[in-house]
Amino acid sequence: MGPFKSVEDIPSRYQFAIVVSLRARKLHAGAKPLMAPASRKFPRIAQQEAMAGLLNVLILPPEHKP
Repeated sequence: MGPFKSVEDIPSRYQFAIVVSLRARKLHAGAKPLMAPASRKFPRIAQQEAMAGLLNVLILPPEHKP
């Protein structure tokens, strides 16, 4: 996922929110930030990491059932 220059570049904001929330939970559990954080809040750090393209996420297409 990413890197994105702005919020308008994100293909699916719903999937982006899910990825950010999962990363924020990991940060809250004690994971180290992947970049120098500009904030102390975990959701904001996770959002910055996702926008910078530092999170390796594979989004699979929905299964097609005939």
